[in-house]
Amino acid sequence: MGKSVQIRARVISHFSSDYRHDREMRIAQQVHNIEWIVTAGEFSALILESELVKSRSPLFNRKLRKQKTLFTLYWEDDFKEAVSTPKIIDINSLSTESKKASLENTYGLYKGRKGANDSLRKLKDEHNLCAIQLGLEKGKGPCFAYQLKKCKGICCGKENPLMYQIRMKQALAPIKIKGWPYPGAIGIKEYNEESDISCIHIISHWLYLGNVSNESELEYFDFDKTVKLDTDFYKICISQLQKKHTLITL
Repeated sequence: MGKSVQIRARVISHFSSDYRHDREMRIAQQVHNIEWIVTAGEFSALILESELVKSRSPLFNRKLRKQKTLFTLYWEDDFKEAVSTPKIIDINSLSTESKKASLENTYGLYKGRKGANDSLRKLKDEHNLCAIQLGLEKGKGPCFAYQLKKCKGICCGKENPLMYQIRMKQALAPIKIKGWPYPGAIGIKEYNEESDISCIHIISHWLYLGNVSNESELEYFDFDKTVKLDTDFYKICISQLQKKHTLITL
C-alpha cells in the first residue's frame, strides 16, 4: 500500500526494479490486481494509507503497523530541591483533558518500554546524567557512572539540583512532544478539483477526530469522541502543518 500523485509511475517503479531488489521481486510475483482510491489531497492520502495499513496489515508495509500501546517519558521540570524522576507511561492512559494539559511534560513516543529505557540510557551517556535520577539504577549514594566520572554527582550531593534540572531539560528538549499551537480544534481543508472531492480533517491536540465533506456537516460532528494518540498521525500532522493548507478554527 502506498500513495502517489501518479499511480502509473509508482506501479511501474516497483516492476522496473524487481530484478535488482529481492523485496521488489517478491511484490511483483505476488501481485494479482491493483486497486486505487482517489483522495482530496496529500493529507487525506497519508491518513488513509496509515489507516489501511493498520487495519489490513499488508506484508510489505511494516512501519505503519497498528500499535496498541504508546509510551512516553513524563517529567515535570518544576525546579524544586527534590529532583523528580522521569516516568515511563502509556500516553493513552491519560484522560483527554489530562493529555491536553500534560503534553508540555512529555518527551518522545515509543512503541514499548524498552524503547523509552533505551532513550534514557542514551541521554545519560550523552549528557552525563545520573542513572539513579533517571530510574535506570536503584540504590542510594553515588551511582556507578559517578565512579567512572560520567555523572556530575547529583546522586551524592556533588551537583546543585537546580543545575542538574537545567541540564536535564536541555537534554530532553530535542525529543519534547510539541505543544498544540492552537486554542482548540482545527479543520484542515482539502479539495481535489479534478475529481471534485472535498474533505475537512478535524484535529485537536494531535488527535485525529475524523473528517467531514463540507462545513455544513460540522454542526453534527462529535468533537468529544475518545481518540487515542497515534504516533504515525502525530508525525504526519507535524509535517503537514508546516505546509500551506486552508485552516479553520473550530
